[in-house]
Amino acid sequence: MKKKSSTWSYTPAKSTFTAAKKELYLARLETFLETEVRPKIKPVPQDNPHHFNYMTGVSARAKSKFLYITAQWASPHPKAIAPTFETSEFRLELVGNERFDVAYMRHTEKFFTISTDLSFDQALECIRELPHFNLFFV
Repeated sequence: MKKKSSTWSYTPAKSTFTAAKKELYLARLETFLETEVRPKIKPVPQDNPHHFNYMTGVSARAKSKFLYITAQWASPHPKAIAPTFETSEFRLELVGNERFDVAYMRHTEKFFTISTDLSFDQALECIRELPHFNLFFV
């Protein structure tokens, strides 16, 4: 009978937020949204003859090792499935010792990582500066 062989491999520990760190990062992200993003959201259109969707708000949430920036949209068309809906627009992924990867949601409904291994402040600066993140800053 053949002896079963085994090999050893390195498996890094999974990065997750502690409860305190999650609250800290969510508070800092909410501050960023309050000062940088929400003032730049276009006001609700008064005359919308084509019934286009428009952004009504933005929020932050955390799940597992991710921080998400989500946008709330209104759909004023009379035949709309729902009057409002929410989409995840950007994602900050905790990848290590307080380091983040920044990604945006593509038209394919999949996140695309555009910057890696950034501090939290650098990640917010990335969202503010790069043209991929102009959804809120048009």
